[in-house]
Amino acid sequence: MKIYDANLQLDNCGYYYTDSSVTGNIIFNVYMDYTVIDNIIIKLLGNYDISSKIKNKTDDKYAATIYSNQFFEKEYKILNG
Repeated sequence: MKIYDANLQLDNCGYYYTDSSVTGNIIFNVYMDYTVIDNIIIKLLGNYDISSKIKNKTDDKYAATIYSNQFFEKEYKILNG
């Protein structure tokens, strides 16, 4: 399992989240060509608005950049396979 401290990037992938609670873990399924690449677990603290907060960037990394107006833990866990 890879753990990143910095912002992660999403390479032209679709996404959706499977947990809409405002605190706790949010699990993303990231897609490329309709195939699941990674599950992304983002641990967040406090309230946030997840809508339109993920931006696509041209990069070789399949991940996500999360922005929030509240403090959140920068703990990004990429689960491969």
